[in-house]
Amino acid sequence: MRANPPFVGKLAVLWLLVMAANLAMVFGALRINFDDGLARVFESSNPAYAQYQEFLDTFEVSEGDLLVVFTGDDFADPVRYGALREFVFEVQFEPGIGGILSPFSFDLPPPGTPDLAQVMDRLWLENPGFRRFMSRERTVAMVALAPALGPHDEAARPLAARVREIARATTGPAGIVARITGYPALRDNVIRAVFGDFVTNTVIGVAVGSILSVLALRSVALAAMVTLTSGVALLWMLGLFGFAGL
Repeated sequence: MRANPPFVGKLAVLWLLVMAANLAMVFGALRINFDDGLARVFESSNPAYAQYQEFLDTFEVSEGDLLVVFTGDDFADPVRYGALREFVFEVQFEPGIGGILSPFSFDLPPPGTPDLAQVMDRLWLENPGFRRFMSRERTVAMVALAPALGPHDEAARPLAARVREIARATTGPAGIVARITGYPALRDNVIRAVFGDFVTNTVIGVAVGSILSVLALRSVALAAMVTLTSGVALLWMLGLFGFAGL
C-alpha cells in the first residue's frame, strides 16, 4: 500500500514546523539568566514605579564591593609596589567600576621614594583606615572596587573575571598572587555552580532514564522515543522560561 502523496507532504511540513519550533526553543533556553533578587518582579511602566526607580538611582547603596586581595613578599619593594600601583591605575578604566579604595587612597608616595618601607609603617601606625588595606608586615594588600552597575545588571556579571585578568597581567610578573572575593565574585561562583549542576544532573538523568526505558520496554527504539519526548518537553519548558524572561 503506497502512502498518499498529499499526506506525505503535510507530514513533512509538520516535521519542519516542529523542528523550527524546537530550534526557537533552543534560542529561548539560551536566554535563561540567574537573578537572586525580587526587584524584577515589580517592574512596571506606571509613573509610581518610575518615581521609585528614580529614588533608587539617587540614594541606593551598592549591595557589595568587589575585593581584590594581593599577597607578596613585601609591598615596599619597588617592583611589587609599582605593580600594585599599575593595577589600581588600569582597573579604574574598566567599565562597571564606580569607585576604588586602595592603599594609594592614603597619599602614598610614588615608586622609587627613599625609605618607602618606613613611610608605609608610619602610615600603618597613624592611620587606622590604612590598616584595612595593608597588613602590618606589608605582605597582604587589598583593593576595594565599587561596582557602578547594580548586582543584578547583566553587564556586571563578568566584572570579576575581567578584574582577575587585569590583576594577573599587572601583578603576576612581580610574583604577586591576586584573589577575588566579595559579593559580586561570590555571585558569579554561585551562578556557575547552579548552571553546572543543572547540566550535570540533566545529563545523568537522561542517561539513567534511557537505561531504565530500555530495560523496561526491551526495545531501544521505544526507549529512544520516550527519551526524545521527555527531552523535547524539557527543551520547550526551558525555552518558554527564557522567552518569558525568567
